[in-house]
Amino acid sequence: MLSVENNPVNVVQVQQRLSALAQCAAGGGGVGLLMSGMRARFSQLLDPRQSALSAGGMKCGSRDLPLHNRNQTVNTTTIRRATAMLILAAGTASAFGAPAPATADTPWLLRLRAVQLDSANGDSTHLGLSINNKVIPEFDATYFFTPEWAAELVLTYPQKQTIRAGGNTIGSLKHLPPTLTLQYHCNSHGAFKPYVGAGVNYTRFSSVHFDAATEAALHPSLSKSSFGAAVQVGLDYDLTANTVLNLDIKKVQIRADVKSSGSKVGEFKVDPWLIGVGIGYRF
Repeated sequence: MLSVENNPVNVVQVQQRLSALAQCAAGGGGVGLLMSGMRARFSQLLDPRQSALSAGGMKCGSRDLPLHNRNQTVNTTTIRRATAMLILAAGTASAFGAPAPATADTPWLLRLRAVQLDSANGDSTHLGLSINNKVIPEFDATYFFTPEWAAELVLTYPQKQTIRAGGNTIGSLKHLPPTLTLQYHCNSHGAFKPYVGAGVNYTRFSSVHFDAATEAALHPSLSKSSFGAAVQVGLDYDLTANTVLNLDIKKVQIRADVKSSGSKVGEFKVDPWLIGVGIGYRF
């Protein structure tokens, strides 16, 4: 038995506990090596003869030290050093034993989607106004404030649409509809990560043209911009650590005032469903 200020310390028990701790940490790679090293160093501090004994014995002057005597006194400084190393090893194991969440180090997620635009074509002018449905490209940048909460900015280039009245083409327009949403992501389903979002859409109408007959009869015009709400639901599926497959569905409020000879005659509600599928990359 060892004694420190009359407090007995069993060397064999300490070494056995250190061995068990090193085995528990072995699954942590470098942490396991560190714990094994701490155990060996602690053993040397408790019994300085061990390193020499492992090499075949230790001599003091011209005589061998006795190997059978395990009882000696260890000073307080030695125990303190050993304790400090144990605390350091335990702290290192705690810090590196569990990986950080993936989104902690990868706050950005970029996606590229192919999106089907299906317009609601609501019209209060009684002219039967509508625009065509089409597939458009969509790019979005998502920034994660936490692993669950994120903001998404959806972008595309100005999209050209055909304007119809009663099924007959009467003109065309372009619209640019960036959308900003706040999202909540559920990360408790493994590779499947569903999310919901809500935000605001701003649409800018440009290059509005009507055919000559419509222009002469009605002198029509549309408002230049639209603000509206946007809601979404979607799903990211992890293909690799940084790559995701994405499915996204949005309902966006896009509306334009319709005027004839400068007077408002009604409202045209595009209010499309946007159904997209694409690929995303985290960095």
